[in-house]
Amino acid sequence: VMGISRPRSSSVASQQPSKKEAMDQLLNLLSIFNRTLNLHGVDPQLVSLFFMQLFYYLCANALNNLMLRKDYCHWSRGMHMRYNLSYLEQWAREEKVQDTRVVEMLAPIIQAAQLLQARKYECDVDSLIEMCSKLTPNQILKLLHLYTTHDSYDDKVSEAFMQTM
Repeated sequence: VMGISRPRSSSVASQQPSKKEAMDQLLNLLSIFNRTLNLHGVDPQLVSLFFMQLFYYLCANALNNLMLRKDYCHWSRGMHMRYNLSYLEQWAREEKVQDTRVVEMLAPIIQAAQLLQARKYECDVDSLIEMCSKLTPNQILKLLHLYTTHDSYDDKVSEAFMQTM
């Protein structure tokens, strides 16, 4: 019936924010949480615990998505992830989040991003294992198994390298 039902919403009208806008929105939201908790006099230890849990969730969610999406497991995505994670680390410094454990919650996804960016030759196995101390061996192998090349500058992970790992 004309005029009674509301018009259908278009999927084009509700576009996703750009990657820069999404990061800005996340950082703004974190700042609002921090300001609100501090304005209400929440104990600093509880504020730290809140952000530790929040960063743990962000890390776990990002790592799970990475482990499930082969199209995310390449060098340039690792670079992009590391760039975005540096924004979170910078936010914690600027907001004077005193507890270093807050940023440590991001260590697994930071190490996964570094693994995607690292050289993957047999001579690098020991340094990669040392670099990925917060990842389990199965997570490391899964990421390496999913790793794909997207340009001519990057080599495919060799079978010999996988066997050595």
